[in-house]
Amino acid sequence: MITRIEAYNYRCFENLAIDLSRFHVLAGANGSGKSTLLDIPVLLRDLLTVRQIADAFLAPSPSTGRPPRALSLAESAHRGQGGGFGFAVEAILPGEIADAIAESSRDPRFPVPTHLRYELHLAPVDSGLGMEIAGEYLVLFHEENPVRPVPRQKMFDDPDETVVIPGSGRRPRRVEYPWQESWRPVFARTGGTVVRFTDETGRAPQLSLQSQHSSLALANVPFDDTQFPAALWFQNLLRDGAVLYDPEWSALRQAAPPAGREPALDTQGRNTPWLALQLSREDPELYGAWVDLVQLALPQVEQVEVVEREEDRHAYFRVTYSGGYQVTSSGLSDGTLRVLALTLLPYLPRTPALLLTEEPENGIYPQAIEIVMQALRNVRGSQVLVATQSPLVLANVGLADVLATRMDPATGAVTVVRGDQHPRMADWRAGLDDLDLGTLFATGVFE
Repeated sequence: MITRIEAYNYRCFENLAIDLSRFHVLAGANGSGKSTLLDIPVLLRDLLTVRQIADAFLAPSPSTGRPPRALSLAESAHRGQGGGFGFAVEAILPGEIADAIAESSRDPRFPVPTHLRYELHLAPVDSGLGMEIAGEYLVLFHEENPVRPVPRQKMFDDPDETVVIPGSGRRPRRVEYPWQESWRPVFARTGGTVVRFTDETGRAPQLSLQSQHSSLALANVPFDDTQFPAALWFQNLLRDGAVLYDPEWSALRQAAPPAGREPALDTQGRNTPWLALQLSREDPELYGAWVDLVQLALPQVEQVEVVEREEDRHAYFRVTYSGGYQVTSSGLSDGTLRVLALTLLPYLPRTPALLLTEEPENGIYPQAIEIVMQALRNVRGSQVLVATQSPLVLANVGLADVLATRMDPATGAVTVVRGDQHPRMADWRAGLDDLDLGTLFATGVFE
């Protein structure tokens, strides 16, 4: 799970640092940075796969298919003034990864790591026509001793290097470690093409490998999960686990083509009928629970079925309404399709590690929004970040779940504050039981 995101001199963020938990709702006015913040994990995912750094900004997103993030690289810097920018992401290590490192290392100098920190710094080249990696670092640390920012001057040191102190008189010869830090470097590069990799367990010597200017070191971690279990896990978290769920409702009206034996959540939601069909076959009881939830949101619905067309093996929804009237996917409203796609998420056996979605309230009847938000909050095995500008959404979340975004009109810089840490809420807590967050948001309290 990602526990912290930082961004420097990037678009609307001059200096962003926000801690995250398992579920958050980003709330703010139009143009207050919600989509930009939500896009940072997706951008890092794209940077892992593009051939040139600039392609992640100037070409359509390979992971979402969305239009380019910018028309020029200068637009990506704060206030469009050009220059370099950077990101940092911290994540809590899964228990099995931390245990594997501890078991293999058994080095009393280092506490068992609980987190990692990844930093990426990008700088313009060729008079702003290109972009290269100016710095890239990954470290392991214990939550009680965070490393912010990474001390670049020490990243190329060897934490396992020893120095032999000769004996003198009755004092025997001894071995000492010059490295006195409680954190551990995993890889480092400062411009150029040389990346220094350090075994996470201290069992193997450091490696110096060549990497192209436009290729992330994170994408080129040696594939050895005995030496780099945390780095490979984080690489997989971003590349395969960060999903911007943005269903194309017009596509959902069409029958979905075959999606394989184990369909995964598609960023456009096109295979939603197949996900529901698989659930009905593997766990009919859980499928029935999903239909019950749909009926809470849409009381006029009596049954939801998935039909697999025999002639071409395409799948589509068939909804039965009160009175026996049936409507297939092609005739369902946007709001009904949204309810089906969003409420299905917590019932899926496999969900992405990081699920990002924007404005789930669009087209949904107000009384159904509460059900949809309950579903998003309870997606199993996923960290969920939702962007909204709807008071109805905020009325169904807790204060600590809110990340309020606000743009300073004088500087154009966006600040992000957790709801329970918002300065305007400091003296308002006593009355929160009588006034929901949606009302507070609608009256501009969070701005």
